[in-house]
Amino acid sequence: MSPSLIGPAVGSGSSSPRCRPGATPYPFAVDVERAIADCRRLGTDMLRIGMAPMSELRTEDTVVDYAKRTEKAPQSLAGEDITLCYDNHHVEFAKINGTFILDILAEEAQSMGREIDVHWVQRGGLDPVRTLQKYADRTAMVHLKDYRIGALSEDGVEAYDANPWNETFMAHFLGVVQFAELGEGNLDFASIVPTAMDAGAKYLLVEQDRLYGRTVFEAPATSHRNLVALGFKDLF
Repeated sequence: MSPSLIGPAVGSGSSSPRCRPGATPYPFAVDVERAIADCRRLGTDMLRIGMAPMSELRTEDTVVDYAKRTEKAPQSLAGEDITLCYDNHHVEFAKINGTFILDILAEEAQSMGREIDVHWVQRGGLDPVRTLQKYADRTAMVHLKDYRIGALSEDGVEAYDANPWNETFMAHFLGVVQFAELGEGNLDFASIVPTAMDAGAKYLLVEQDRLYGRTVFEAPATSHRNLVALGFKDLF
């Protein structure tokens, strides 16, 4: 069955007061019955961890420890036919002792699937198509989100004119990367979408973190229009 571009998925919550000290802070890891009930009520068979706490990603030991604790959740949910996935950002493509954090998580939490976000893959310095192919065996969801280089602000131009390559200018210079409507940035969705489907993704989720003055209605309308123009109308 072909994946849907928009489908139900439940994200992890914030810290739960029921978590024991040292436990992963996502409620479903310590309250599986609640997680199952939430999924049944919402009609979804998928959960995701939106991002690990930054304190868990500091060293190889903390990453491994976090992954081992987190692994208990997908194992508990598997009997209920509920899949748990991890949603990457760019920080998981930092290397510790030559290995991506995302790969350490995958190795130590082998029951956990992936929710690949192509914008953050690009921001992490990797190619989205090759990354989807690499992680095809466990990718259940894909975030479709474009990557755009915006214009340097007037403040940035003035900072450069005042003193080229100063700290203020560099902050503006490095901050031109933007989230974008699909088809309005630099990513090749004509290749990304078929690759995501070949990778076995059940849902392709259109997402945009910031709108830069556009409305929540205008942005998805633009993404929809551009995806249709690329030939993906039947996926909606």
